[in-house]
Amino acid sequence: MKIDYLWHSEFLVELKNESWNFTRVLCDAWLSDYAVWDLMWRNPTFTLDYDKIWDIDAIYLSHSHTDHVDPYTLIDLYNNLKTSPSLLIPQTLSFIVPLFEKHLNNPDIIILRNTQEIKFKWIFIQWY
Repeated sequence: MKIDYLWHSEFLVELKNESWNFTRVLCDAWLSDYAVWDLMWRNPTFTLDYDKIWDIDAIYLSHSHTDHVDPYTLIDLYNNLKTSPSLLIPQTLSFIVPLFEKHLNNPDIIILRNTQEIKFKWIFIQWY
């Protein structure tokens, strides 16, 4: 496992199995310069480098604070990544699924339900 710290609460986690299969998950998505929607901005500013995050399999959003779910970052990612990552969200965020579908062009959304185990690619995920 490799964990790259990107900023604040954002990490890029790379998991590898014995067959050298990789799964890359971006944990939380606040990589724009906006701190609270359009009201404040990040100082110093942050520039997203797509050469370093070129191939993401999934984006995990932990909760609905704007420093974890940033619409500017999500739209930017879905418009600029080579492939469209799955969106892993806890059941508590399911109320904003229609917004994700509308503004991210119908991404693959996987809702994580309490204690339910799911298989994503070759890894198992369980959310509590």
